[in-house]
Amino acid sequence: MKVFLNGTKIEKKLIGVNDGLNFGRFSDKGVEDYTIQLSTSKFLDLQEKEYVSVRDQIKEDDERYQDGSDFQSVDYCSLPQLLKDELALEEILKTYFDHILLNKLFDWRPSKKYIINSLDSVRIEDGKILIEGKFFQAN
Repeated sequence: MKVFLNGTKIEKKLIGVNDGLNFGRFSDKGVEDYTIQLSTSKFLDLQEKEYVSVRDQIKEDDERYQDGSDFQSVDYCSLPQLLKDELALEEILKTYFDHILLNKLFDWRPSKKYIINSLDSVRIEDGKILIEGKFFQAN
């Protein structure tokens, strides 16, 4: 895994995740861009178990309440199959797994220098998962 803040590679140990209710909200002061680069195999190792569990729960809810979901739009496919549909991958990760994934990648401690505060986009490039969003410097 590699992490870039404003295009500069940064050590993972300097980064934490805002796990509070204000995740995704900003004051416009000091907000900057991050990119996390993961191999697809690392991503699958990190997410597959939770993906299957959440997907199955959502499928049950969709059937019970005759509701629709992002999972339904991809026929409740496996996570490796989802990697073939970048738009659906992004929507499902942003909707259901943003905190789950980020908290697996980074821990939260007050001593962190940079705090990830959003997950804005997910794309696949050269066989790698690129996760992008905004961060701010901790005080």
